[in-house]
Amino acid sequence: MKGFYVTITETMKMKINVEAETMEEAVEKVRSGWQSGEYILDADNLEDVDFEAEDLTPRVEMSYPELSALFSSVNDKMLPPVTGYIIFTADSFDGPYSETSRTYRVSSDNKAYQSGMGGYSIYASCLDGTDPCIRLEGYMRGENAWKIEKCYMLKEDYDRLLKDLEPYVRAPGDRDER
Repeated sequence: MKGFYVTITETMKMKINVEAETMEEAVEKVRSGWQSGEYILDADNLEDVDFEAEDLTPRVEMSYPELSALFSSVNDKMLPPVTGYIIFTADSFDGPYSETSRTYRVSSDNKAYQSGMGGYSIYASCLDGTDPCIRLEGYMRGENAWKIEKCYMLKEDYDRLLKDLEPYVRAPGDRDER
């Protein structure tokens, strides 16, 4: 069994009819009334509820250039494809999206990470399933580009990758025998 945190966010809403000289005064009257307990929001005022799950599986965070370099190494060494995750900042989108909605699963077998492919395509799918198999590279460039918040790999996959790459990584000071 895996562990998860699930966050419940409830939004409640109540409209109050108030007389005042200005909008600011109206807001202050209602704020004061709410603080003194005159207005109590309860289940009858429920407007929306949202559930967001967070996977507690250990992961290794990295920058996009680091993820990209790892993916390129996988392809250069002809290793089996690996998976990473790219999380875009909330302000990259025109509305509120959960982190799950802003996180895209991407594989090293995309052209962008393969030398000599003559292309830069990156196909990815967001974790909540609402954006399946999109060409991500188009959203990562230009004036309105999505900004990367962070990237990661699952720790188990990262550790396995480092072990697979180990024969190709030299310790400092090692030299080729000629």
